[in-house]
Amino acid sequence: MSLQSSIVPAKNQKNQGSLYDLHAPKLWGLILRAHLSQPQSEAVLIKAFVNVLKQVDEKEMTERDFFAALIRSALHEGLPLTCLHAIFSEQRRG
Repeated sequence: MSLQSSIVPAKNQKNQGSLYDLHAPKLWGLILRAHLSQPQSEAVLIKAFVNVLKQVDEKEMTERDFFAALIRSALHEGLPLTCLHAIFSEQRRG
């Protein structure tokens, strides 16, 4: 699926599961880089998905929009912004 393709509204569990399966590993990788406690890391992941899945039910999003919303939500839920800065700095150097 292209990053620009539309996401089907996530009202049913099958669609929610598909979105989770696709994006959770990427978001979890970012969260782990923050070195938060296990319970805090899990809470950030779960809360970010719950928040964004509610948004998907309200409007159509592309895959890119969905993942960006996940990152914003994770930041709101406790993912340190410095973690993202470090990741992007590494990518530029590498």
